[in-house]
Amino acid sequence: MITLTGRLICADSAEAEIVRRYLDRHSELTRAERGCLHFCVAETDDPLVWEVSERFVDRPAFDAHQHRVRASEWGRVTAAIARDYAISETRPAAVEVIRAAPLGTRMTVRTRIEGGYTDALGYLRDRSDTHCIIETRRGLVEVALDDVHLAKEVPPPLAPRAPRPQRTEP
Repeated sequence: MITLTGRLICADSAEAEIVRRYLDRHSELTRAERGCLHFCVAETDDPLVWEVSERFVDRPAFDAHQHRVRASEWGRVTAAIARDYAISETRPAAVEVIRAAPLGTRMTVRTRIEGGYTDALGYLRDRSDTHCIIETRRGLVEVALDDVHLAKEVPPPLAPRAPRPQRTEP
């Protein structure tokens, strides 16, 4: 998850009026973006300063937002207005499960894909700061940690059942 917090700081009342004029449309477009979890720009007691708070599901969603803003009318008309932002990235608890698991651990990892989610069930074979490798029945699956939604260790598969004895006819 990517969180941006900070302030939009206008130099004068003309800049503040620009923010007031264009903010509603900018907010509407941002909240409609894929991956936007939270977006709030609120006036403070100082009429030249706004508190800004944004939260996006992952880095690609945040980067897409930044790209859209740079190309937008809001981006153009507010380009000269000072911004004092802090951006932080937190990994979901699921990524910490992957990081803590010893290689060889059997696990299931759910990731976001276009239109929903997919699961990889298998053995953790490798991991880096950005990806992990799960060995499934169908082969090795590379999973981007930024896309991980859920992960958990799972017990080993059950042993196959013994075949049923043949019934003999009397």
